[in-house]
Parts: sequence; structure tokens; C-alpha cells
Amino acid sequence: MNQKQTELKPLRASVAKKILVVAIIVFVGVLLGVAGYLAKNKPVKTSQPQVSTVTEPTKSVEDETADLPSKALATEDWKTYRNEKYEFEVKYPISWQNDANNSASVGIDTRIRIFNLPVWSSFEIMKNNNDRKLTLDEWVRELIIIAKGELSAEVITINGFKAYKLKSELEPSNTLFYVVITDKNNKIFTLYAYSGDADDNKTLEQILSTFKFIN
Repeated sequence: MNQKQTELKPLRASVAKKILVVAIIVFVGVLLGVAGYLAKNKPVKTSQPQVSTVTEPTKSVEDETADLPSKALATEDWKTYRNEKYEFEVKYPISWQNDANNSASVGIDTRIRIFNLPVWSSFEIMKNNNDRKLTLDEWVRELIIIAKGELSAEVITINGFKAYKLKSELEPSNTLFYVVITDKNNKIFTLYAYSGDADDNKTLEQILSTFKFIN
């Protein structure tokens, strides 16, 4: 193996891990989308199992960053991405970029990606298809059932809105967090962060703390 191939091996492994996570998220979205299509006109059962893996009490994302130096928390000079169609906004560092092409796929109405080159740390916002008008608790319950015990959930709040921070044993170590949140109209969003460099971890958490609904 020559030197160039040796240098490319870690990069390929990292890209493969990221593709795996995106594939898992899309796969789950597809399953929920198909379930919504099949059960669209059926009443929701009231005897559904409870989410037994939720950790209480509720933790605020803002609380997690409260002990950081004030300089590290300053986001006044950050850029703002605002989506009028789905009524949310998020801030990100001026040196980062966004891919706001609003591309959709099965089970996902739109996907926005904010990323940091050249390490490819990224923060993704996905608006999920929720034809069955599931509540956030019902949505997470189905994710846990589909994952067959490989998924745990912790309740948090982001700017006053309840959310679940999910953890899966299937995720690569580069996954910083995987959050599901809903607005007051039951629009379900997935907020996913991939860390390409440990130095970006705090920044990704800060980006998460700036996410808010504008409706």
C-alpha cells in the first residue's frame, strides 16, 4: 500500500461511518412514513406501550452550556439560517457553511446541513413527514420499538420546547447527538450532529442551543 492510500484510509472510514448514520436515520424515517401511509385512516390505539427508557428530570440544553466561559457562548456575530416555510431558525459560526437546498427524500420533507470544512463536522436539521399527526412521545415510542432495544431517550428542553436526546449503540463514535423535537403543531424535526473534530463539540452544542421555532 503506497503512502497516498494509507492517508486516505482513515478518511474513507470516517465517511463510511457518517453514511451509516444517515442511512439509519433515513431508514427509520421511511419506516414511519410507510406506517403512516398504511394507517392513515385508522384511529390511534390508546393502549400503546410506554417509553420506559426515558431519563428524567428534564434537562435544558442551555443548562449544559451554562458553565462555559462567556466568550465561548457569544453568538451575536454568528450567521442565522431562517426557514419561513417550516418556521424555525438556527445560528452558526460565520466560518461555517450551509447547504440549504431543501432536498427531500422518502419520509423526510426537507434536510438542511450546516458544516465546517475541512473536518466535515456538521449539524443537520430534518423535517420529518408526520401524516399520522403523532405527538413527540408517540414518535419516539415508535422509534424505540423499531430499534428493538438499541435506542435510549433522555428528555431535554430547547428554548422552551420539549425534545428527546436519543442514543443508539449503532451510531459511530463521531455522533455527538441525535435530537427529536416538535413544534406546537406537531411538526417533527430531527437535529443531528456529527463531529469531525473534538474541537467542534462545544460549537455543535451551541448551535443546538440556538435552534428555535418562530411560529
